[in-house]
Amino acid sequence: MMAPWFRVDRHIHALKGDMSMKHAWLYPVMLLLAVGLWGCQEKKPDIVTNTFPEDQKRLQEIVNDIFSKAKGKELDRLDAYHLHSPKFSKFEEEGIFTRRNIDEARKTENEAFSAISDFNYEVQEFKADVFGDVAVTTFYFQYTAKMGESPIGGRIRGTLVFVKAGNDWKIVHEHFSYFPSSPAS
Repeated sequence: MMAPWFRVDRHIHALKGDMSMKHAWLYPVMLLLAVGLWGCQEKKPDIVTNTFPEDQKRLQEIVNDIFSKAKGKELDRLDAYHLHSPKFSKFEEEGIFTRRNIDEARKTENEAFSAISDFNYEVQEFKADVFGDVAVTTFYFQYTAKMGESPIGGRIRGTLVFVKAGNDWKIVHEHFSYFPSSPAS
């Protein structure tokens, strides 16, 4: 009786012999197809060194619009810039000092902007670092407003982290804190 591995080995040699004569053209064609497909792969941009100037400009427009919507108390439109997802988070200096989810952030933003009047602001030193579909924006803003009849204001450091969802940039994380020399009023 012949060993099983010998029978398999004999079939492989028979196939190789058959392939080498009748289908010799197949190997170079397969090689050319593989090289061609490899060369046609989409080249991804270098997310570390590319600055993505169009996205930087768009993000600056969005941040400016966010403050404009806050000033105009267009809270639904302000809310639309946020990613409504469990992946959203927010830190801020006032209040509970813990990480907030989208529902908590929406509630405190609505309460804060509903309670103030005469809100004026200036966004300063805006910077957008874009990493493909993720961006980190940092800026300072000076603001004044009234809480009832009492004037409030200060200078705040802001960080907004965005993710591209389809064609839109959505906020996935916010962090605001006062400058040490500018305590919350």
